[in-house]
Amino acid sequence: MLLSFVVPARGGSQRIPRKNTVPLGGIPLISHTFRLLRTLQLHGVSYVSTEDPATKVIALTEGIQVIDRPSSLATNSSSTDDVIFHALDVLERQHALPAWIVTLPPTSPFRQPATLRRLIGYIESDPQVDCIFAVTKSLKDYWLLREGKPQRVFPDAARCQKGRDEAGDVLFEENSCFYATRVVAFREASARGDVAPILGNTAKMFPVSPMEGFDINDPLDLVIAESLLQYHLRHTS
Repeated sequence: MLLSFVVPARGGSQRIPRKNTVPLGGIPLISHTFRLLRTLQLHGVSYVSTEDPATKVIALTEGIQVIDRPSSLATNSSSTDDVIFHALDVLERQHALPAWIVTLPPTSPFRQPATLRRLIGYIESDPQVDCIFAVTKSLKDYWLLREGKPQRVFPDAARCQKGRDEAGDVLFEENSCFYATRVVAFREASARGDVAPILGNTAKMFPVSPMEGFDINDPLDLVIAESLLQYHLRHTS
């Protein structure tokens, strides 16, 4: 099997209680990811890793397989890398271990099918890369505070966004749209004790639109997401 999709979705959340099941556009937040996966089912098997009964019911209703996550991996300090490592162990015991694992946090509900199809094309075409992760391009003028003094990240960059873009003085922000990782590389990085095994050994950035990279973490994000969704529906209907 080339790849599997895994949605990490624990039941708890500090800033938005039961975040993955709160409504967005009239359906649970996590259902936006599940319904996207249903359009991509020919490209790989889809799973949700969760300990939450309500999330399990939603997943099964949407045709997504469930990986039962132990409660020890469902705390505020549990890392996504540990959750994916557990999911891979489960899939290996089931003789369903893929070559690639695509991690889709449910807090990024605006991914587009075309974007993930492009991602799958990159996976199939570039044997030199073992991780592809989503980023958002930023043309903002960033500053640092060094020894109490402000310092531009790009001291000689143009003051206008167009000038910085043309000169390549731009930054890229990692987001939660997706992480695609070759399973062998994930395990190698984990064995080395890397901080982020999900990035594998040789990673490649994959720019996505600001809307696709939008990540819901707090109540204000949820309000913005509802507005973005309504805007998108008005302009695509």
